[in-house]
Amino acid sequence: YLMIQECTADCSHWQTNYAHTLTNAQTCSKRLFIDVGASFCSICTAIDKKVLAHPIIEAALKRFCCVKIDGANDPDNVIKLLQEKYGVVGFPTFLLVDAQTGSLIKRWGSELYEVDIQAFADELAALAIR
Repeated sequence: YLMIQECTADCSHWQTNYAHTLTNAQTCSKRLFIDVGASFCSICTAIDKKVLAHPIIEAALKRFCCVKIDGANDPDNVIKLLQEKYGVVGFPTFLLVDAQTGSLIKRWGSELYEVDIQAFADELAALAIR
């Protein structure tokens, strides 16, 4: 018989280990939200503060396993993997990935700085697995 693995992973806040977060997303049948940025990138920092830290967006992101990859400090070379797999070429890049198949569902970039918060929250809700 098929053993169902219980979801004990904590996806309620941002993680920094890509492999661990991917495993959590697979175990919990959640999608993976990847924030690829860098501490020296001013638009990345601005989006983090203005959009991702907004309470409505924080609530919407709780339906995903979220990982933040810092291009300025990437000892596991995750950026290279994301470049090869999803064509990430610069900062900021935000990816929504099906954790089970690895397929890219949606990509965003610096346009998130100007995004309507409620519209983005609605889009995230529509993209979450119900």
